[in-house]
Amino acid sequence: MTLTRRAILSYAALIGLPQVVVQTAVEAQTGPVRTRQNAKTFSQDPQKVAALRAGVGKMKARTKANQDDPLGWYYWSAVHGTTDDPGSLGKIYNQCEHTRFRPNPLRPTAVAEHFISWHRPFLFFFEATLKRAAQEAGATTQFELPYWNWYEDEDVPKIFTEGNDATNPLWHARVNESVNSGALSRSPLDQKALLPPSVSDWRKCFSIPFELDPHGAVHNLIGGDMGNILASARDPVFWVHHANIDRLWTVWTKMAGHTNPNDTAWKQTTFTYDQAGDMKQTAGAVVDSQGSLGYRYDDEAPLPAFQPAVIAAATIQSDTPMPLPGPTANSAMATVAAAKPVALGASSVAVDLKLPQSAQTQLHSLTTAGTPPGPGAITAAWLVLEDVEIGTDGKNGGFSFNILATLPDGQQGTRQVKVGQLGTFTWPTDDGGHGAHAGHLAPVSLTIPLKDVLSELGLSNPGDLANGLRVVFQAQHKEKPGEPPKEFVRVGSISIKTSTAPLQ
Repeated sequence: MTLTRRAILSYAALIGLPQVVVQTAVEAQTGPVRTRQNAKTFSQDPQKVAALRAGVGKMKARTKANQDDPLGWYYWSAVHGTTDDPGSLGKIYNQCEHTRFRPNPLRPTAVAEHFISWHRPFLFFFEATLKRAAQEAGATTQFELPYWNWYEDEDVPKIFTEGNDATNPLWHARVNESVNSGALSRSPLDQKALLPPSVSDWRKCFSIPFELDPHGAVHNLIGGDMGNILASARDPVFWVHHANIDRLWTVWTKMAGHTNPNDTAWKQTTFTYDQAGDMKQTAGAVVDSQGSLGYRYDDEAPLPAFQPAVIAAATIQSDTPMPLPGPTANSAMATVAAAKPVALGASSVAVDLKLPQSAQTQLHSLTTAGTPPGPGAITAAWLVLEDVEIGTDGKNGGFSFNILATLPDGQQGTRQVKVGQLGTFTWPTDDGGHGAHAGHLAPVSLTIPLKDVLSELGLSNPGDLANGLRVVFQAQHKEKPGEPPKEFVRVGSISIKTSTAPLQ
């Protein structure tokens, strides 16, 4: 399905696109395809940079005159998310959906089936509006929205960081102006299906793991408005970040054996970005950006194989392991390993949870199929992180931690399970809504079923737990030499809890 001439003309009339832009879009199917460039290449053309800045500046000026102007900067950021009362635009603002996790980071409370497919037409309509604004501001150079390839270029493109708010419309206050490319995940690109077969299998797909890392990790690391779901699109770098997300969907789609959903309900899901209903598109119509929207990227080649570096972590030992409760215990619940509060700052931190021998045997038994457990045996176990809250230095973001479970057997990095992520953009929130403002994220407790974790670690015998379980808070941000110690996150306690209650 493609955009018809009638649809393009309807949209063009709505926003007042000049005829030359309309003609380019109409002829995209048979004429030259528009090409979105890498920001590094784009930045080498002063006229394109000037046109981009003119467009953003004009959209911001419209917002000053009327906050809800559909050609204004605030309007387009608010379609994604806003902390303000949406008023009469309640059906248009705050549209973007994101996958949610709480209290169990291994099972989403809400899955974003259209995280990628919603953003593609969002960028398309924004790009057209931006071009209109640039021409209205007097720019004559044609351009397409560039993308920031953070896998190759760690620094935010210079055209977004030079000058200040008064001299450069692309400038915005940010905590960091670079990311750690080597810490950004590439593993989602190896998955064959866009969406998982079930909620519990959410990692067996491209979209959801990709949404968290690298997408969410970049938001976390830049911080400021970018680290806040409801304000992220106010930062101009949001748009070149998401252009790269869009590019990587194309890259993934072109890889052998990769498939987008084929069910009718998914394909017919409709996204509308304006009250009149002229800025409308369905998911199935945009899976091919070149065929349906008339643009491509200057680099759509599959990414080369990449092995992330193992990040060293300072290790903290837990208290002396506690024995399992005897048969006369008053409660079926027990804590068999616990660590004191942990402050997470610039570096990675590992916490080793020592286990009594009896617990090693019973925890291993959770991963083996066989007869039902006898009286007094462990029937369930959890890794529990309690009172996890934003620290003094983390209120504006600028950090990102992967939470990994592994075995402290000298093979750290080869046997590990990612059980969560901590950052202001990806902060675990209650089901049913977007995250709060980055400075007001509520403390959370995460309860992670250990059976799933231990099974994925591939335990072969109880002896694999002889050294306990290691929880690694892997810093994805870079350490900055000479900086004073930081406290981005505080973790009140880390423990392993078990239950001997009969299975229901």
